[in-house]
Amino acid sequence: MGRFNSEESQRRDFVQALTLWIVAMFIGLLFFPALEVIKPSGAVLRGWFTWSLIYGIGGVLLITLSSRWIELVNDRPGARDSKLLATLLAQIAGWFGLLGILYPLIMACTEFFSKLQK
Repeated sequence: MGRFNSEESQRRDFVQALTLWIVAMFIGLLFFPALEVIKPSGAVLRGWFTWSLIYGIGGVLLITLSSRWIELVNDRPGARDSKLLATLLAQIAGWFGLLGILYPLIMACTEFFSKLQK
């Protein structure tokens, strides 16, 4: 067993990922358009919101499950190489989860920097 209670760790990762997603949605979809840092149309903003729900919830789940997977892999006996590969795959899944969580902020920054070039 690891140093921390796995259920507590999983709950903490879930809450932190969910909080980060909500902050990214607030900044990318409400704050930047309200300050007119970016000026997307209503249809574009609704599309971002819809995809943000899908990617954000998926990202929160991926981060939560990947941290749980890493804990389970490290707690089981087995060959070092198989643990390393399983841990690497879980970390990659966590990075994809982070991309999903930060989707609204990524889209807002993409919109901002694409308008700077014009």
